[in-house]
Amino acid sequence: MLFRSTETSSTNIIYNVLSSSSQNDKGNNAGSHYKTRPTIFEAKQKNAQKAPEKEIRISATQNSNKQYQDVLEELDELSGGSLAKNTKCPSPLVPFHNVVNRPNDTLQQGPLPIPKVLHVSMKSRCLPRDIARHMGLWMEALPNYSIFFHDDEAVSRLIYEREWPEFPDLSRAIKCVLYKGAMTIDVWRILLMYRYGGVYTDADNSPLLPAFNETYPIRNDLSFFVFQDVHKRLSHWFFAAEPKHPIMLFAMNRIIKNLLSLEKIKKPKIMKVTGPDTLKYAYLDFLSPTVKKEIRRGINRDAFDSDVELVGLLDRKSTRLNSSHANIS
Repeated sequence: MLFRSTETSSTNIIYNVLSSSSQNDKGNNAGSHYKTRPTIFEAKQKNAQKAPEKEIRISATQNSNKQYQDVLEELDELSGGSLAKNTKCPSPLVPFHNVVNRPNDTLQQGPLPIPKVLHVSMKSRCLPRDIARHMGLWMEALPNYSIFFHDDEAVSRLIYEREWPEFPDLSRAIKCVLYKGAMTIDVWRILLMYRYGGVYTDADNSPLLPAFNETYPIRNDLSFFVFQDVHKRLSHWFFAAEPKHPIMLFAMNRIIKNLLSLEKIKKPKIMKVTGPDTLKYAYLDFLSPTVKKEIRRGINRDAFDSDVELVGLLDRKSTRLNSSHANIS
């Protein structure tokens, strides 16, 4: 078992998607939102005039780290971390402050597909002691990660105060969410992970040490990671993705379409409209047409029932491991 959760009793499968940096991208059918692009290091190397490789690599890392540091600063501001440093909570509640681990310019390694960022959300930064203990365990399991806590105000800032040209109908669709709560968080979660990537976890999850760490189960060569429960729903309560991942794009577009198509706006079926079903079908949309067709016809049962490797857009491979192989319950 890798971590405790109110949901983990039904967990039995892990999904992994290898990043394009770990294989050759052959296709170009992913659309403009996900074209193969040279890394900073590759671009520098192409334009260099016989510069020493070590010098190029260090320069590229410094540029990459600067961009990454800018993102960390943006996330700290977005989540209200800089304004919450003096937060005081009534006993027995405990305040949580963002953890920002800035990159070291001396490191000679390229950027990872999934940023070392953990996102957690709850109504307030003033936490019950059991949730505060969970946060302490995440800090211990992921010592090199930045951890951002998003309260209700931060959730509203991302949805209503940021511009979303990729989703022109979002402002119209969000009006169909009448009540704050699960549906609002569902929309926020996908938007956050689409723009910034990283790892998302519900506040009531906690890692089991030392099984859960910075290299397992979310390996450094993955672009997407998620669990699946016995109902074949992908875990909204814990997943990881690189920024601008197609699965996040497809999930957000499906949510917007579902919201605009609601017949009973006061009694929506949350699981289907904004919940786990949207992530499941976004993943199916990500798969190659052949595999997706086989799954929907019931031919390729392995696609959801056992260990199997699938191919998604741009030949990006998805690997699923049964929990008995991954020591997960």
